[in-house]
Amino acid sequence: MGKIGVAVVGEVLVTVGIDTHVDVHVAVALDQFGRKLDVLSINTTGHGHRRLLDGVRALGTPHRFGVEGTGAYGAGLTRYLRRQSMDVVEVIRPTRQTRRRAGGKNDAIDAEAAARAVQAGTVIGEAKSQDGPMEMIRTLRLARRSAMKARTQAANQLHAVVVTAPQELRDRLRSLSLSDLVATVARFRPGRVDSLETAAKLALKSLAVRYQQLACEISELNQQIDRLAYRAAPELMQIKGVGHRRGPACGSRRQRQPAAFGSLLRPHVRRCPDTRQLEEDQPQPSQPRRQPGSKPSSLHAGEFPPRPGS
Repeated sequence: MGKIGVAVVGEVLVTVGIDTHVDVHVAVALDQFGRKLDVLSINTTGHGHRRLLDGVRALGTPHRFGVEGTGAYGAGLTRYLRRQSMDVVEVIRPTRQTRRRAGGKNDAIDAEAAARAVQAGTVIGEAKSQDGPMEMIRTLRLARRSAMKARTQAANQLHAVVVTAPQELRDRLRSLSLSDLVATVARFRPGRVDSLETAAKLALKSLAVRYQQLACEISELNQQIDRLAYRAAPELMQIKGVGHRRGPACGSRRQRQPAAFGSLLRPHVRRCPDTRQLEEDQPQPSQPRRQPGSKPSSLHAGEFPPRPGS
């Protein structure tokens, strides 16, 4: 038996195209001559992944796998195949013209188109690994992003409830900052809701407690993301002003004046030339312009030349 990718006499090199979905993947296997060997449908489970690889090995020697959506529906299958030392490439979905020539759209047609694209060499995209610290950071940032949106929404709703609260409660809370407002209303004990004021207090307390919980969640996620970022790029994270939430900063302090911000960029920005010098350097027009006070031409004055014979 020869190496993968080098056919020997009697060996069948199997190229597989896979159309991925949420629950079921459809795979089409082709030999090295482009002949269809089999169509497989597998569940998106660990058992289904093993069944796919066993079925391909029963047909011949696995050569390459073309998977649609290696960063989405095909992420689990891609990770399994890479752990088994399989050659996996990412395939984009077929165009409408390809589907029209193939006779329509179905999962088997898309999988076969993926396999033939791999054999033709028209796909060169490396499959997303979907593992390691970068994937961990991406997953945690997704959770952090939704938590930050929810916290912002809770803060906006807090201010909205304060605006429409009874006058006495509103006068008590309207001048507080957001942090003081959250700390104050989180200690409310509205008791039984039997008036507009107690209803407003209960709503404010609920929003404040939610805001505090989300703040704790965001803080914990930030700590984990920072730890993973230091593991992935320790030298980059040592640079002052670099973090997982922003790139390199221009300075260590906030620049509040345009001149101060411009002083940071001055060594790197070419000075703009004087506009008056630009005007002097411009070439003169081929015909002189009309001097001020001169009489305009008859055409510009709205007068037309007399007709012949008039």
